[in-house]
Amino acid sequence: MQIQHFNHHHPLNFHEVHKEDENLGCKACKLEIHGPAYICKECGYYLHKACTELPNEVLHPLHPQHALNLLTRSPNTRHFICDECGDISDGFLYFCCECHFKVDVKCAGLSAPSNQGQRQKEMARKTKISHFSHDHMLVLGSAKKDYYCSYCQLEIFGLAYCCLDCNDIYVLRESCLEFPEKMQHPFHPLHPLMAKMFLTESCHACDFRFVGISYSCLECDLHLHPTCLNSMRRALKFNLRTCKLDFFYFGIGCQMLFNGYTCLRCDETGAGPFCFCIEANISLHLECFPIPQMVKSTHHSHPLVLKNSFVEDDTGEYYCDICEEERFAKYHIYYCEECQDMFVTHLECVLFEVNSYMTYVFI
Repeated sequence: MQIQHFNHHHPLNFHEVHKEDENLGCKACKLEIHGPAYICKECGYYLHKACTELPNEVLHPLHPQHALNLLTRSPNTRHFICDECGDISDGFLYFCCECHFKVDVKCAGLSAPSNQGQRQKEMARKTKISHFSHDHMLVLGSAKKDYYCSYCQLEIFGLAYCCLDCNDIYVLRESCLEFPEKMQHPFHPLHPLMAKMFLTESCHACDFRFVGISYSCLECDLHLHPTCLNSMRRALKFNLRTCKLDFFYFGIGCQMLFNGYTCLRCDETGAGPFCFCIEANISLHLECFPIPQMVKSTHHSHPLVLKNSFVEDDTGEYYCDICEEERFAKYHIYYCEECQDMFVTHLECVLFEVNSYMTYVFI
């Protein structure tokens, strides 16, 4: 069965999408497709069957004074923020030409407003800000899938600030707003590091070129990605053979910066979290690194257990209970089982308490 959809120049063929089909996202609602759909394999264009039958006009409870018209893209920019749920989207939308009120497809059919949780989150936040890294104002929204921070290059889940004036999406994780334009960093205490845009140099840690922001000391020709810099706040100190070396933990998300690495211990190519000594250019899988499974911290009364990731809730905001700075949910942590996961810390915040160098022995 074929149909001709007004938003695509080729006929679309009916296809039943099963769970084993991967990465099939609907062009209209931006949700994953399971079940009946119409697709163009040649162009990679996919629509839920229901999204091919969307009405041209709807009434919405948040905007009862005017009908909303179906558009295949935002009138002025590629991306928009839904006025119902706050999600950032580049899919189809329903739009009021008089008031510029807009909702994405998944929110268009609601009989009652359902964005109370989103509104409560936004109440304590500015909805529009300026940032030194970008020329336009940034607007508060929610990123759900396939959005990467233009500052740190990590995937975003939750509240973020995006530019609606640029066709190429510019979006910042909320926590990246805390990165200053100028900072002192323990890895390079001699001089402050300045945020610079679009440098042609490579990162001192991962050797990848910069997509956007770098933190640089031009006097010492030192340049670092924000992601690498964030992983280098505290060193893990170890004796390796006859040398005393400082290693840094790099979690999931940093692998896209490090173009593969070979573990010194097992000689296999890296594909997960690892520890890296910049001075000696040595990489080790976390499994090949002597990180204890259980430790005792002066900041907590109970033993802390190593865990490969930890998500406390669905807020998208997680913090270390020692340094009180943000932690990434997919990074390794130490946590307290006895306190029912109420005490969670960065690896390096616990291991940094060890003053002497731990010894690493090859078997």
